[in-house]
Amino acid sequence: MKKNNESIKNNKRKASTKPSSKNSKIKEKSSLITKLIPKTTSEKVLTISFILLLIIVIILGIKTLTLKQNQTKKEKVDLTLPILEKTVNNEFSIDLSSLEQDEIKEYKFMITNYKDDKVLSTDINYQIEVKNNSNSVAIKLYKNKDNQNLLSKDSTTSIIKDNKLSKDKKTEDIYYLIIRRKGEILAKENITIKITSIN
Repeated sequence: MKKNNESIKNNKRKASTKPSSKNSKIKEKSSLITKLIPKTTSEKVLTISFILLLIIVIILGIKTLTLKQNQTKKEKVDLTLPILEKTVNNEFSIDLSSLEQDEIKEYKFMITNYKDDKVLSTDINYQIEVKNNSNSVAIKLYKNKDNQNLLSKDSTTSIIKDNKLSKDKKTEDIYYLIIRRKGEILAKENITIKITSIN
């Protein structure tokens, strides 16, 4: 009997200690929360200003990320040529004298049907004429990341026809001119590109 009474007392002690440990944990958590909550007005002002600064930093971070994404979407080009009316000729030349032996250079030019907010109101066709007066370079021309070379092989002049810009919405074609030096370049050797809009 004595043993049974002692075991009952021990069980009661164990049972009484368990809830008190739970209560102490709850008290510790609540004391931590009360420590975090500001009590004075200066602490409240500091907490509010910290939260506001944190929100501003998050908003600025999101804005910079979206701006970077937009900039990467818009590809950088070396030259933009807007065609805003029919029978317009745009021409430019690329000097080859700065190319090193076996150097490969890429020139990007963009042909658009707009300039700022002014957009062409009719469909327009155009052609590109590429003249290479140098035997010391190999050139290739690609359109809008397409893998097909648009230039004729072993020809000093190539004409790319059947290009079209649609009306009433901003349209652009990006061309990639790849130039590789393979020999000695003489003075006044260049590549001339002429864009002509057609009726």
